[in-house]
Amino acid sequence: MLLSDDTETQLCHLEALAKEVCEVEAEVQHCQEVLGVGGAGLGGGGAGLVGETLGTLEERLRLLNTMLVPRCQDMTDRLQELTTYQAELRRLSSALSDSRSQLQQKMIGSLDRPTSRQMETVLESEDSLREFEQRVQDLRSRGDTLQLDQASCQELLKLQDSYEELVQMVGCRRGELTQEVALKARYERALQDLAELVHTAQDKMAADQKMSVGSVIEVQVLLDKHKEFFQALEAHVVLTESWFGRVRGVLSPRELQAQEDTVGRANTALKQAHRRGVELEAVLEAWSRLVGNYQALCRTLEQVESSIPTAGLVEETEDRLSERIALYQCLKGSLSERQQQLYQVLEEGKRLLVVGVCCAALERDLETLGDRWLNTHTKLNKDTHRLDSTLKAWSRYQRECAELSQWLGSALDRLEFWNTQSVTVPQELESVRDHLHAFLEFSKEVDTRSSLHASVLSLGAQLLRLKKVDVAALRAQMARVDTQWADLLTRIPLVQEKLHQLQMEKLASRHAITELMSWISLMENAIQEDQGSEVTQEDHRSLTAAVGSEVIYSFLQKYKGFRIELSSKQLTVDFVNQSVLAMSSEDVEGRRRDKTDFAERLGAMNRRWQILQGLIAEK
Repeated sequence: MLLSDDTETQLCHLEALAKEVCEVEAEVQHCQEVLGVGGAGLGGGGAGLVGETLGTLEERLRLLNTMLVPRCQDMTDRLQELTTYQAELRRLSSALSDSRSQLQQKMIGSLDRPTSRQMETVLESEDSLREFEQRVQDLRSRGDTLQLDQASCQELLKLQDSYEELVQMVGCRRGELTQEVALKARYERALQDLAELVHTAQDKMAADQKMSVGSVIEVQVLLDKHKEFFQALEAHVVLTESWFGRVRGVLSPRELQAQEDTVGRANTALKQAHRRGVELEAVLEAWSRLVGNYQALCRTLEQVESSIPTAGLVEETEDRLSERIALYQCLKGSLSERQQQLYQVLEEGKRLLVVGVCCAALERDLETLGDRWLNTHTKLNKDTHRLDSTLKAWSRYQRECAELSQWLGSALDRLEFWNTQSVTVPQELESVRDHLHAFLEFSKEVDTRSSLHASVLSLGAQLLRLKKVDVAALRAQMARVDTQWADLLTRIPLVQEKLHQLQMEKLASRHAITELMSWISLMENAIQEDQGSEVTQEDHRSLTAAVGSEVIYSFLQKYKGFRIELSSKQLTVDFVNQSVLAMSSEDVEGRRRDKTDFAERLGAMNRRWQILQGLIAEK
């Protein structure tokens, strides 16, 4: 089949060829007609050959014409189809171009809309492209049937490329939107998770700041969980901001504000969590340090408690008491060395319980430690004080009791001597006076020793309260000393009265009054000296301020001596007053003048005696 590249050119050639064939066929027919009319002029053989040739030529021309007519018709039909095809191709190409422009405008116009609206636009575009897809497919099928020329094939390929570019453009946009939707979905899920975490974090931070825990290990666990949670929150903030950076362009203003609010609340919660974490670390550090110090104090306390003797001393001698006191002092020293640490532990524990934690076990342990420490310290102080008081009292008691016993033995011996002298040996007046004077000094000595006796009894009573062993021997010793003292006090007035009676037997009443008046004058002068003008008011204040000093003690002893002398002279006063009654009964006939003079002197003496008694009693 002869086909040129240009169908119209081929058709023109075929039509021209058909026309020529018709013309040749007409000429052949004309020749045949001429041959039929003028064939007689040819030879028989020549006319037949020409006729046969013309017949063959005519037949072949007729056959050629038969072939050319359908071919021309085919070419005409093909040309018509190609024309129609090319027209449709141009219309479809124009429609694709218009659709491309419209789709681009729609996509550009929907960029400021939500992704869902943009996706709807893309889906509508895909629906519209399906119609083009069918038309392009039809054109391609028809093109394959028509066996297009090179130009038409190029135009069809160009149309297909345009369609595929448009499909690719819509597909890319759909892929972008699909990715944006997926990214936004993941972002929204991350933002929702972040909002829930922030809500949980706010609940945690709004809860009571005092931790209800049972040990320092629970504080460590709580701190670890706190760090784990808020580190996860911080990581989620970073993740959310990362997703936000990828979808920022497709978010609405409301969504942008939600992002800003959520991240802002998350950052606020993270700042609060950081402060809370610092507080938890401080509590953990303080509690850990507290536990270490608490355990050290407990070990010290247990060592001290185990070192305290459970049994008392078998013998409370000075050596045993000193050893036990030294032990208690050592134990007290161990507690005193840790006393400041105890105060620090209790103070830190109190501070933890007030501002940091709520732990009944910690409060109970600290209270128990404080009570045990106080009880142990109190017991040591009490026992040390008792032992120290016992040791001091025992040492002083032994010293003073030995001194008092020795003096009592000497005093009883001297008293026995004076008693013997007053009964068996005749005495001169001066000798009797010497005995009375010595006995008066002895009485003063007894009065002075009364404080020693009282001290011995007081120390003994104190030892009976303090000592837990050897109290029977102590009671016996105290009873013996007290018996000797009572015997001494009982015999002193008897011996004194006997000696005084010896003196009065050798001394006249008038002489006795004279001596009494002289003694009263001496006492009055001594008292007057103490109250004289040379003693200023400032001296009295100084004397009053010196209570307990040697000055007051000396002053007191002086007037105690005056009182003892007063008691001794009372026997003489009583004797003189009794002698008046005796003289009244025996000298009824005596001279009235002597009686009057004696009575006046006696009355004057009694008055001065009473005044002197008042002065000494006042002092």
